[in-house]
Amino acid sequence: MNRILKIFLLLIVFQSIIFQKMYSDVIADSARAAYTSRNFPLAIRLYKKIVESGKGSAFLYYNLGNAYYKANQLGLAIYFYEIALKKAPGDDDVLTNLKITNGKTIDKIENKGNSFRSTLEKGMLGAFSLHGWAYLSICCSALTFIGISLFVLSGVRLIKSISFWFSAAGLIVGVFSLILGYAALRQGCQLTHGIVLSPSIQVVDSPDSGAKLRFSLHEGTCLQVLSTNADWTSVKLANGNEGWVKSADIGLF
Repeated sequence: MNRILKIFLLLIVFQSIIFQKMYSDVIADSARAAYTSRNFPLAIRLYKKIVESGKGSAFLYYNLGNAYYKANQLGLAIYFYEIALKKAPGDDDVLTNLKITNGKTIDKIENKGNSFRSTLEKGMLGAFSLHGWAYLSICCSALTFIGISLFVLSGVRLIKSISFWFSAAGLIVGVFSLILGYAALRQGCQLTHGIVLSPSIQVVDSPDSGAKLRFSLHEGTCLQVLSTNADWTSVKLANGNEGWVKSADIGLF
């Protein structure tokens, strides 16, 4: 009886998973149809419904960004492109659309930071997705094991020499892939940046309603997040300027 009950429960769980997948596919098809027919508000609502169900993927966020771009909501378009880029680093389509959309924003802020270091870091961490780093480290571990096995078992000097350097290279690359993969994982989990979503916001010198205005920003501008709470977020611009903004006016990623 207990066995039958377990099988019955497993069937219910399995059917639930299949139903959720079919439901998400139906909504995704409807969203694509709405986008193709230029009904962008409907496409946005449908794509967001999939996101709210926990089925968010890089491709989904990319499509949501496209829909917001077509709806002329640049801030939200950039925001979802950035989320897509965190899920799929180095994706050419996302990078291209992000560059085009950033070119249409009002604020042009000069980067006074260490741009070479930042570019190098982004390039290294974005070389692979999280799954890519994991697969690379697994492959390197396997190659290292094979190299060590050949070194131990072989009696031929040439094979021993080749297998030694082979395993050493695999070990070094494997360690670096683990380090960079972990760094990419931390970067993907942390909300380190924000995008201005409102048409225009005020940046003030302290987190209170009576604070002095420092400067204004417009939708689509990217900010580095220093600290945040439900009401206020401390931000820093690429040119080094800092201030506080209302948390509701920006989207964190």
